[in-house]
Amino acid sequence: MMLHFKKSAFSSQYILLSILVLLLFTSSDSYSQRNNSHSFFQLLNSGKKKKQSKQYEIEGTGRLEYKDSLIYGQLLITEADIQMKNENGLLKYAYSDTSLGHIIMKHNGQFLNLVRLKDFDNKLWRLIKDTLGIRIYDKNISYSIDGSNIDYNSLLFQRNSEFIEAVTFWVTSTKRNIVKIINQLLELDLKPIDFKGKEDIMNRIIYNDKTVYSKT
Repeated sequence: MMLHFKKSAFSSQYILLSILVLLLFTSSDSYSQRNNSHSFFQLLNSGKKKKQSKQYEIEGTGRLEYKDSLIYGQLLITEADIQMKNENGLLKYAYSDTSLGHIIMKHNGQFLNLVRLKDFDNKLWRLIKDTLGIRIYDKNISYSIDGSNIDYNSLLFQRNSEFIEAVTFWVTSTKRNIVKIINQLLELDLKPIDFKGKEDIMNRIIYNDKTVYSKT
């Protein structure tokens, strides 16, 4: 009976030891996974921070409309604010300042035209094209107005008080939707198949291509 008792005790100790070893490895593996997960999110956050820290500066001469006044001088547009320098000193304006209405600036023969759309979202938009009663905007602050330099996610068409966004949740093809909008606004019958892509049709609109405007 005593021998049987010892075997049982040894067996119990062996089982207990096995459980402890198993728990140790499980805990170690779990910690490793948490560590790897933490490192992964650190990497993601690091990437996000780098993306957020990207800045731009666009300069030129021109004017801005503030309340009921036109102010002239040297302009500098950054991600943080809009700056105007003239004989009165340096003035800074926030994008959120709704008293800042319209900005026109020039640099090396190129023009940048920013307009506050009070009837849409009351924010500043770049004017891409103004023709035949149609205005086209986007949010890309750049002198270069070209089909390859448009922010298509913010591309916006206006006729009178009507605003039409080129990209929405329901849009599956930006090119087809731009063609649809142009047909609607200018009463045309353009076919998506006649354009290589969204950049192609936007270039034809921007540069007054006769294939777009011949029927107007």
